[in-house]
Amino acid sequence: MKYQLITLPEATDDLKSLVAMLKIESPITVDKLKQELFHVKEQLATFPFAYQVVEHSQLRRAFLHSCGYT
Repeated sequence: MKYQLITLPEATDDLKSLVAMLKIESPITVDKLKQELFHVKEQLATFPFAYQVVEHSQLRRAFLHSCGYT
């Protein structure tokens, strides 16, 4: 069963800022980040309870290994 994923506006803004910074500092990391985000999205849609719960909410947090951010 696939679950619906909703990306918070704050998360979208953070990702845009991160990609802009990484394009300058490490363009190779941008490609790794895109691949990892796609993988996390697929996993969350299938296994939403596999990720850490954000305290006092129903949100889930995924650690991005390619750049060291959550």
